[in-house]
Amino acid sequence: FPNEAHLDPRQAMAALHDNLATMGVKFHFGCDARPVSGFARQIDCMGMAAADDRLRGVRGEMLILRTPDVSLSRPVRLLHPRFPLYAVPRTDHRFMIGATMIESQ
Repeated sequence: FPNEAHLDPRQAMAALHDNLATMGVKFHFGCDARPVSGFARQIDCMGMAAADDRLRGVRGEMLILRTPDVSLSRPVRLLHPRFPLYAVPRTDHRFMIGATMIESQ
């Protein structure tokens, strides 16, 4: 998958928040955010807390490690039948090792 893209999700979410806030978007954290009338657009980020039968929760986990002995230029998927993992290169010999496979319902 030479054209597969990857990003740092924490940096991406921080940048998205900052850009939207600059545009006047209001954020409300840690509160009941049920949809209300009177707004042109609303984004519901409740996830499994919405108790919607159409949602299926799958939790992901990640580990950031640093090793000068490994060199990767793009993400690598490890397709083990029981433990599918991926490794994503970062800067300074750091790598994100992750798995999105834990059923959390």
